[in-house]
Amino acid sequence: MTPIFEREPVAVGRLLKDNIEIYLASAFMIFYVSLITLNTTLRLFGLPSTPLGQEVIIGAFVWAVWLSAAYGIKTGDHLRFTAIATKLSDKKLYVVLLLEWIAWIGLALIVFNYSMQTLQFYIDTGSTITGTPIPDYVIRASIPVGMLLVIFRTLEQAYETTVRFRQGKEISELISPEN
Repeated sequence: MTPIFEREPVAVGRLLKDNIEIYLASAFMIFYVSLITLNTTLRLFGLPSTPLGQEVIIGAFVWAVWLSAAYGIKTGDHLRFTAIATKLSDKKLYVVLLLEWIAWIGLALIVFNYSMQTLQFYIDTGSTITGTPIPDYVIRASIPVGMLLVIFRTLEQAYETTVRFRQGKEISELISPEN
């Protein structure tokens, strides 16, 4: 194993591009676990909970979920036709992947469309999360943002796989369960 100081430096931009979703999702998870722990401890000692109650915790969880979904697309750790696809030739596998990408983008566009309508409603009403000055739309924005990231990561995966396929390189290793 190479000592950390002898490794080549990784550009921060690339590190963020490759992992931004997981970094943000981890931050949201740490935030909501901290709030749960704090509120539980306060209640244990008979003290009132923080104003950042259940709705903020649920909102942080929803952000973490949608960001993690986009990261799952990027890494290929999502629902896919792996059992069937690993037995196919590269041409047939590419067709299956093409159908998968169309399904992901189609689903994400539908969810994005409906979530934008809901988001606009919360922006128009100007409501806030109960007991806080935080606007409701901050939580609701997680779904369209997550769907845009899903679309971006799907297109990124499609591009990288297509380039590899057109170069005649094997693409079946991209969908193996070990990746």
